[in-house]
This record gives sequence, C-alpha cells and structure tokens, in this order.
Amino acid sequence: ATDIARNKQTLEEIDRMFFSLTKESVQSLQKLVRTLETRNGVTVKLTSIPEKPPLAATLDVQGTFSGVMHFIRELENGPLFIQIDSVSFSNAAGALSATIQLTLLSKL
Repeated sequence: ATDIARNKQTLEEIDRMFFSLTKESVQSLQKLVRTLETRNGVTVKLTSIPEKPPLAATLDVQGTFSGVMHFIRELENGPLFIQIDSVSFSNAAGALSATIQLTLLSKL
C-alpha cells in the first residue's frame, strides 16, 4: 500500500508540473520574456497564448543578430521548461526579425 500511495503522489506532482499550467504559468513566461528582452536589447511581441494547456505561444523578436541569438539561447536555457517548436528569420531595415513558436511544458 505504501508503494501505491507514493506512486499516486508522484503522478499528482507530474500532473501539476506538466498538465496543470495556470495563470501563473503565463505570467512566468511573460516575466521571463520581458527580462530577456531588456537584457538583450531586443523588441518582443508575445502573441497566441491559449487559456488551457498546452501553453503554446508565438514570439516576434526584433533586434541585432547578436541580441536575437542571445535572446533565443537564454530562452532555451532559462528557468522555464520550454520547447522551441520552430524559428524563422528575416531581415528588414538592417534588423533581424525572428518568429519563435514555443510550448511551455512545465511551470518549474
């Protein structure tokens, strides 16, 4: 019975971490994006945030090549468990633009 209780608790923790994304999860993602935006000197437009999991978002990032690439690296290695689904680049008026499709997998 002890193993069953322990397994149930573990499954509940996994459910909370990966399948119970909340308003706080969205706020954590927004806060991270704003922090990285300032740190890397880029401009970010955050769109496409659904009301329920999976939390998929689209980021439009503009700035220097270095700033955009550092932003993406920090996003990948940041405190949230984020899967980057796709990145597309374009160059307009001497600035690099990147459209990033991502999924927030965990609210850790």
